[in-house]
Amino acid sequence: MRRWLAYALVLMTGLLPLSCSKSSSSSSSNPSVFQTAFLSVIHASEGGNVDLWVESSAIAGGIQFGLATEYLEIEAGNDRLIQLFEAGTTRLVAVINPDLDPLKRYTLIIVGDFANPEVIFIEDDLEQADDDELEIRAVHAAQAAGNIDIYITSPSTDVADVDPTLADVTFQAFTGFGSLFKGNYRIQVTEAGEETVLFDSGAIGLFEDTNITLIILPASSGNRPLMMTLVDANQGFPAVQFMDVRSRIRLLHAISDNENLQLLIDSSLRVSGLGFGASSGHLDFRSGDDTDFAVRQVSGSLPLVEETLDIPALTDRTWIVTNSLADPMSLWLIDDPAVVNANKAQLRLVHSASLAGLIDVYLTAPSVTDLNPLDPDFENMDFLDVIEHLTVDAGEIAVQITQAGQKLALIKESITLAAGDAVTAVGFDPPPGMAVPFTLDFYSDRP
Repeated sequence: MRRWLAYALVLMTGLLPLSCSKSSSSSSSNPSVFQTAFLSVIHASEGGNVDLWVESSAIAGGIQFGLATEYLEIEAGNDRLIQLFEAGTTRLVAVINPDLDPLKRYTLIIVGDFANPEVIFIEDDLEQADDDELEIRAVHAAQAAGNIDIYITSPSTDVADVDPTLADVTFQAFTGFGSLFKGNYRIQVTEAGEETVLFDSGAIGLFEDTNITLIILPASSGNRPLMMTLVDANQGFPAVQFMDVRSRIRLLHAISDNENLQLLIDSSLRVSGLGFGASSGHLDFRSGDDTDFAVRQVSGSLPLVEETLDIPALTDRTWIVTNSLADPMSLWLIDDPAVVNANKAQLRLVHSASLAGLIDVYLTAPSVTDLNPLDPDFENMDFLDVIEHLTVDAGEIAVQITQAGQKLALIKESITLAAGDAVTAVGFDPPPGMAVPFTLDFYSDRP
């Protein structure tokens, strides 16, 4: 792949007066003959839709976050009044007064906080690439990501194996157009100087004779920080959004025989030496159809458990492997605890103790020692039962487990939950030699 052309960082700031009406302002040129310039608007400020006005005329309405307009014909001239309003309102989002030359093409991008966004305004120099190439440039519009590295590589290349295509790109920076050979690519983004991937496009085909603007944006949904929009200057509806293609999985070892385990994803070893009661933490993998997951003993070569699943992108899963080495069982959980109340916490309960039989669960203050006056919060939980995320008060809480219908706690464990926390409490059979009937541990569900 040809190295990107050297780029200059060009920053422009929107002028945002607090009051302005949708009225005409005088233009210093007042051309007597209509001369046309062309303007495309890219909405990269996470928030509501925007309407575009030039002087006293509405040009485009309802431009959505992450998308763009085609090149729109507007009147050329000096000191032109270009305004963006929150769609359907008179709230001014951004305003600039650029000089627009006849027949020139321009791009206006709003970035940052929608309550007070910045404006990037670019004169576009669209060049015809060679037959086997296209022209591409990049814009960093994800303020919270800090400085980033952008990798444009073959679909199978990992960031650890190559240098970034664009290094240490700052917020609001954009590059000039550079040439890229047509083909299949993979676009990945990391924090500057780091190898942890913040965004992965997966394989995408770039084959058209075109000029593309690549925009890195804050993700509008899902559990990933970034998304990407490609704006094609040569198409009538030019913007295509790409969400991160990855999902995450964590393995929880709940087989009490106490042998260390390995996790393989599509035959690739991802975790080794995972002990009983331990979690692998959430691991990235390329989502899609028929992903193969396997767990085996460190000392063995054959899988204990194999699963082939279709896991959608932007989702997290917990895989609990439980019961015994002779008869292992799987329990899959979806780790997607929505923040119902920012002042509360969330707690999920999992019964993974095959020898315990039916149990009752009490959620109490840590000071509570006598369960006789209390009714259980959950009765007759069976092996592999799950109580999905409950909304609970932030602070210290005790989880007490009894045999069903009994009042003597088999185990009592406490945890302090902060507002916004989401935690799973998992009950296990004890490992061999441990003189307790039940074990319990807690795992954070927010990677």
